[in-house]
Amino acid sequence: MCEPVSRMTATSVIASIALLIVCSTAALAQGTATVRPAAPASTSVVLIVDGKVVEAESIELQRGPQVMVWLRDLEKLGWGKTEPGDNGQVLFKGQGITLTFTKNEGVALVNSLAVKLPIDTYVIDTKLMVPLSFVAKALGYQYDYSYKSVPRSTPAP
Repeated sequence: MCEPVSRMTATSVIASIALLIVCSTAALAQGTATVRPAAPASTSVVLIVDGKVVEAESIELQRGPQVMVWLRDLEKLGWGKTEPGDNGQVLFKGQGITLTFTKNEGVALVNSLAVKLPIDTYVIDTKLMVPLSFVAKALGYQYDYSYKSVPRSTPAP
């Protein structure tokens, strides 16, 4: 069982992303692979915080090393709280900082300062997906990214 989130501090939380990518040898040889879950119940990205796997409902890999996460999954870590904003915006408040996101936009507000995102936000099944690296850095958490390929076997017909 994971330790209570309340024991973690901003400086002690290390978000390591272990990407378990199921892809063909040909895709690896080309050096590019876009990975998305095949179905909502399956996932190809595992979020690890302080060496423990975090149960994330919606997390996926986009354009190489960009990990996109649903803000509500970050609430489970105790990083902050999500609130509705004006004009369809979503606010994420944590560590004394307010992040403001708009769907399908490449800019977010950190308090009142506009900052370019590494990848645009988007919505999947009514869930606003945002770049994990941006949220982690904006809130003062360390962020690390790594990937591992996983062999896939299929039964012979």
